[in-house]
Amino acid sequence: MTLSLTGSKLTPTGHKMIETSFCHPSLQRIILSNTNQTHLSSPETIQRVKLIFPSIKFVYVSNGFHDNCPHHVRYKVGNSVPIHLTPQYHVRSLDLDFNNWRVHLLEELLDSLPLLISLKVKGCGQTPGWFSVLRWDKMLQNLKALQQVNIDIYICYPSGAGTKDRIEKFNTAVAQKTETCKRINLTLGMKNNLLGCFQFSALLNIN
Repeated sequence: MTLSLTGSKLTPTGHKMIETSFCHPSLQRIILSNTNQTHLSSPETIQRVKLIFPSIKFVYVSNGFHDNCPHHVRYKVGNSVPIHLTPQYHVRSLDLDFNNWRVHLLEELLDSLPLLISLKVKGCGQTPGWFSVLRWDKMLQNLKALQQVNIDIYICYPSGAGTKDRIEKFNTAVAQKTETCKRINLTLGMKNNLLGCFQFSALLNIN
C-alpha cells in the first residue's frame, strides 16, 4: 500500500498524517512530493529513505516538498539556547554540540527531524529530566531511519552515595525497552569516575 502527499506547505494536520504513516503496518511506500509529476526513478528530484523500525518501508521525498532544505545540519549552541524547527523531511544528518540544555530541548529538536539517518550528539545537560527512560525511549523510537548513532552527554547532578544506584536503575529500565535495545545501545555511567557526574552514551546496536 502506498500513501502520497503532495504540496509545498504543510499544516499541523499534514505533519501528523506523515508521522502516523511512518508507523502504519500496512504502508510499504510513502511519497512526499511537491507535484504529482515527480518521477520516483529520478535521484535528482527525489530521495529515497529506508525506514527500518518498526517495519521496513520506503519514504520518497522530492526536493521541493515543504521547502528545499539542507541534508546535513550542524549546530553548536550553549547556555540553554533552543533550536526551533518545523518538521524537516530533507535532513539526513545531525551533528549537535550543546551546553547546559534541558532534555526537552533535545526532544523538540529530534522530533522535528524524523528522517535522520546519522545522529551525532555531544554536550552537557542540566536537571534530572535526563534520567527519564520514557523520554529517551520516545526520542529514539521516533527516529525510524537511524543507521549511525553516537551520543555522548553528561550531566552533573548531586547524588552522593546514590550515584551507582541511580545508574543501575536507569540501565535496568532501559534493558526492559526491548525495541530500543534491538536498535540502539543506550547506557548510563559515571564520567571520569566522579560521584554525581553522569554520562549518557548511545551507539547503534550491530548485534
